[in-house]
Amino acid sequence: MKKFYLYKIINLLNNKIYIGKRGHKNPHQDKYMGSGVLIKQAIKKYGLNNFKKEILHVADSEQEINELEKQIVNEEFVSRKDTYNLRYGGEGGFDHINKLPKEERVNFIEYKRKLKNGEIKVGGDKSRFFTEESYRKIREGSKKGLQVFKNKSEEEKKRIYEKRRKNSIPLVGEKNPQYGKKWCVKKDDKDLLGRKPFLIPPDGWITTSEWKNNRKKGTTSYSWYNNGNENFFLKKDNKERLNLKKGRINMKTKL
Repeated sequence: MKKFYLYKIINLLNNKIYIGKRGHKNPHQDKYMGSGVLIKQAIKKYGLNNFKKEILHVADSEQEINELEKQIVNEEFVSRKDTYNLRYGGEGGFDHINKLPKEERVNFIEYKRKLKNGEIKVGGDKSRFFTEESYRKIREGSKKGLQVFKNKSEEEKKRIYEKRRKNSIPLVGEKNPQYGKKWCVKKDDKDLLGRKPFLIPPDGWITTSEWKNNRKKGTTSYSWYNNGNENFFLKKDNKERLNLKKGRINMKTKL
């Protein structure tokens, strides 16, 4: 029959202690040494041979042990400098690392169950781009290509390896197709999403640095406005702003 017990672990080098509870058929033969973050770090640092475990109390019910731990491992005990405990005693939990209110916490066990059963989905749906048939063709093509490569002569293999090696070397300086180019954006664009690289900006385009500097100049005459879906950086005398709300919306929450 399973027993429940309260134990104390003592660091023989600095006398710091850790108190915890545990369920086991034979508490006095249980070699368990706690799962607290600090006690585990201490055992790893000083070595298990420098720690001693004492059984403080054995009971038939978990509730009795919970109550006893709650009385001993209280706020005063946890705040002491000679203890490894991070949370108060009782029924356990992760209150010391999860600062959210209980009603706002995620039940990860239930979350994983729903994922497994297909009740909820995370990420994109690959079926929009690939079917089982297309995956089968890709696998067969990979196997066929590997077999063709194996049948090539050693000289041909070396030529392929050398070509791959050259292609993997990053192009720097004038060899880089982007050499000398600057990122540019249309002068009247509201954001940098449409930026493109050019050696010489076309008519109506300016560099992103110039675009940013233009926005900085006289920023007191500009303000952010939105229509509920988009943000606009407009002059205060722009009549378009009369039909908009002042301020910006967080675009991340719209995704």
